[in-house]
Amino acid sequence: MLNLEKVIEEISERMRTLNSSDTCALFLLSAEEKAQKESLRQEYSGEKTERTASLLSRFFRQTDFVENLGDGCFLAFLTGQLTEQVVWEKASTLSEALEFASEDPSEEISGYVGVCLFQGTETTAEAVLRTAEYALEMAKKEENRRFYICTESGSGITGFRTLQEHMGTAADDGMFQELQLLYREKREWLHFLAEKSDCQLWEVELSSRILRVVYTGGKTEEERMIYESFPESMVEMGKIHKDSVRRFREFAGELLDGKAGGSANFMIQYGQTGCYGWASLSYRMLYDEDGHPIKAIGIKENLSYASGKKPGYVLRRTMPAALYPHLHCYIQADLTEDKMEMFRLEGREQASFMNCRLYSEIVKHGISRMFSVEDMKRFQRRFGRERLLEKFEKGKRWFFDRCRVIDPEGTIQWISIGVNLTPDPETGHICLFAYLSSRNQRLKWEREMKAAVRLDPVTGVYALETAERMIRHVLSAKEQTVCALAEIQIGGIEELFGENSRRRKEIVTALNIFLDTDCILGTDGKGRVLAFFPHPVSRERLRKRLESSFSFTRISFEGVPEFQFLRFIAGVECRSMEIADLEEMKRSVHKLCLLHEAEAEDAAFFFDPELKYEWSDVELEEKNIKNMDSQPLEHTGILTESEKDMVLDCMRLMLKSRNLDASVDGVLMKVGQYYQADRVYISVDAGTSAGGKRRKNFLAVRDSSDGEIRRGRTDFLY
Repeated sequence: MLNLEKVIEEISERMRTLNSSDTCALFLLSAEEKAQKESLRQEYSGEKTERTASLLSRFFRQTDFVENLGDGCFLAFLTGQLTEQVVWEKASTLSEALEFASEDPSEEISGYVGVCLFQGTETTAEAVLRTAEYALEMAKKEENRRFYICTESGSGITGFRTLQEHMGTAADDGMFQELQLLYREKREWLHFLAEKSDCQLWEVELSSRILRVVYTGGKTEEERMIYESFPESMVEMGKIHKDSVRRFREFAGELLDGKAGGSANFMIQYGQTGCYGWASLSYRMLYDEDGHPIKAIGIKENLSYASGKKPGYVLRRTMPAALYPHLHCYIQADLTEDKMEMFRLEGREQASFMNCRLYSEIVKHGISRMFSVEDMKRFQRRFGRERLLEKFEKGKRWFFDRCRVIDPEGTIQWISIGVNLTPDPETGHICLFAYLSSRNQRLKWEREMKAAVRLDPVTGVYALETAERMIRHVLSAKEQTVCALAEIQIGGIEELFGENSRRRKEIVTALNIFLDTDCILGTDGKGRVLAFFPHPVSRERLRKRLESSFSFTRISFEGVPEFQFLRFIAGVECRSMEIADLEEMKRSVHKLCLLHEAEAEDAAFFFDPELKYEWSDVELEEKNIKNMDSQPLEHTGILTESEKDMVLDCMRLMLKSRNLDASVDGVLMKVGQYYQADRVYISVDAGTSAGGKRRKNFLAVRDSSDGEIRRGRTDFLY
């Protein structure tokens, strides 16, 4: 009879001497006669046991722990630099070798091997024994092979008999309670790790081809999303970017074929905004007791500007190169500790201002000579430490203002002030970055226009009408130089933040500060910014300037998770100022934005006059979208005879259908046939989401190109 306590004590003692890098394998081996008579099965002892033990000694080292458990069952414990391949080959060989434990050809022996492969310092001997016994039970159910290996990443310790039951002793209730506790602990670890990462958890049932998003850490509204007819429903709904569809179908095909695991990167649409971003999908297959694949469990990790990434240069943030020519003053401070870290005036470090080292003192006394009395009071009131910290607690990140300063030569000039508050991802301290840039050039354009100027006091950006009048004024000079017009689309801003929201204005403020004051910026207030550069120098310099402003805008919102769902796209055209036409350039840059709105990364795209753009496709798509939202199909209210017949046919199908799915399939087919439609959709209004966005339930789609009806029952936001 097996003495479990001694076995567990021996294994525990060996585990205590291991290093964290050592790998262990616990083998449970069972040699059973194929005869079903109980009298024959009881004879497995004595001589057969000795032959089996002798056979096993050829496969294990003297330093390995090998024990006879009785009734044809043996245990072996191995340690060292083991690999899954070595353990796999040993288990496979042993399961076949055990068949030769009897010298009598009439006695047919079946060999079974269950293995637990694990790191030696991360578990207990009791848990390892239970896992190995489960693996042995699974091995006995295998049809094509008679061994089963459980690893740390793929073991499931449920639904198996305990080792005591195998030896004929009573089960211990405490062991079941321990398993329940282990399950709860692993579940809590799973939730904790998911919350601390930017990962989403998903699963696919192979039998139904249903994909479920099961966990997002509460960071997005995509949790509990369901996609039927995987992967085609996701492709049909546009969740997968067209450039990733082929590879995604290959990935899904391997998964549905039961491949043990896989991973790949795709451009996937964010449910919050409709923008695309790069994401990594990885999965591992789960199998039933007979070894058949039943479910894939997977992880999605956002790769494009994922929240939680901690740029190492946040605290010692460099500045966009475009700011240097007009940067009057730069301040960097730790507001939490009221500590000054940097003070530059016209590019020079001001050691005399740094003597007090306190931000509050610098604001109160140190920079008073820069301002007039009136403007100094305004600056102190708006950018005092206590007020800034209070505003940050309420979620505010950016502040804008205009003031007059006195330069070292005694000249009065106007400046734009942009102040950004960003938390240090390591310490949690609130860091301040203040940019004070000369706005003399913009002031000059405003005065030359001799017309009313509309400027948003919150963002510092001109209203679109004012900006266009100012651009036309500059173009009227007909200088012999190249100018550039850029349209910046902030994809997803309306879906995330709505119109006229504070966060929306803060994003525009950041772009205004980082693009500098020698360009003209206008906005329509709907996520569209127009930027005119009278002297862009070169395409590459302008590209770097735009993309740098996008990057620094993202950095300034460090810790705001929604930012990973936004996308900054710029369409740019460069022309000689002598022949530049604002309306034509506006159309070109707008169409460039439409052409590239599905990009997975922030980028600037330049119009090339030598390329032939398919503008008709863009214009048609834009027209269709507008019509779809605002113009319902015309209907007189009177059905034709053929329409009446079609309605009656649909009603008959619905009445005869066995279930809802069959009813929907029949109606879709009839409607599609009648209208000769490529695709037929049914959508049902399902109210609003928790975030106030409208929600629809997409039920089905019929694709007449292959006649297949794909149900894609899922919730989505629009």
